[in-house]
This record gives sequence, structure tokens and C-alpha cells, in this order.
Amino acid sequence: MAGESNLVFIINELDKAASGKGNGNPAHVLLTLLDNLGFTDNYMECMITTVGIYPIATANDKDQISAPLMSRFAVIEIP
Repeated sequence: MAGESNLVFIINELDKAASGKGNGNPAHVLLTLLDNLGFTDNYMECMITTVGIYPIATANDKDQISAPLMSRFAVIEIP
């Protein structure tokens, strides 16, 4: 089991990931990650907990982010 210690999860340009361009839907995967208690890393073959993770994200256009995903973040607008 992997432990945690004040884990910060930084996502750059969340508005681009939320659009689902390319293969799959990154926003759906991110929602699953944030809502669950952890995930199994198949490369390291260990369980990684997501309890206590503090997610920080940047975005250029918050209107491009789905409402369910936006509800997981507090918004700080910088002009």
C-alpha cells in the first residue's frame, strides 16, 4: 500500500481536458479519480489512495468545464 503525505494534485489547463478531445474523456476519468477512495497503479502494482488529496487546477475558460467537474473545485478568478 502506498501512503500519502499532504498530496497536491495539479492539473494544468483543465478546460482543455474537459472538452474530451482526443481518445476517451479525461473529465470523466478525473471525476472518477476525485470521487473514489483510490485507484490501483498497474505499473507499480500498488493501491494509491485519493483521500486527502488537494486538487489544484488552472483553466483559461471555465465555461468549457462541465458542471459536475466544476463542483469539485473552489474558483479563484485572476484577471
